[in-house]
Amino acid sequence: MQTITKIVRKLSVFLAAIGGIISAIMMFLTVGDVLGRRFLHMPIPGTFEITKIGLVFIVTLGLAYAEIEGENLGISILYDKFPRIVRHVLRVLSYLVSTVLFSLVFYNTVLYAARVAANKQITSVLRLPVAPWIYISAIGVGALALILLYELIDSVINFNKGEMADES
Repeated sequence: MQTITKIVRKLSVFLAAIGGIISAIMMFLTVGDVLGRRFLHMPIPGTFEITKIGLVFIVTLGLAYAEIEGENLGISILYDKFPRIVRHVLRVLSYLVSTVLFSLVFYNTVLYAARVAANKQITSVLRLPVAPWIYISAIGVGALALILLYELIDSVINFNKGEMADES
């Protein structure tokens, strides 16, 4: 289980780093576009398209890292008042539902990318193929699904061992 933890952590850190690099590129591109528009009256073509694609990457590639670091949003007003056993059961159910849903999102994203690739869809200004960007987004969602699966298995194992550590 430790090997899987290390692999999953490295994958999520790598994907988040790519998202960070894309964020920096978008920042410089946007500044360059604004300066070019304002002072040279020459905007950078395709800035809007690249920014749209970049925002999708930042979100999807950062999902797994946010989950590993425990940074995803959770509302615990009622949850904290339940007994430990109930909290653990809810945690297992939450990971089960999340794993199933994000696995379906991953699967459907891959199917969508395949349809887009078959139609040879391209962006309007830069004429870039759209499918590769959707596949990359699917990788981010797939990484999240794997991490959720790992956390589900870990929660079930801890439940069976009777080790119900506080997750706060």
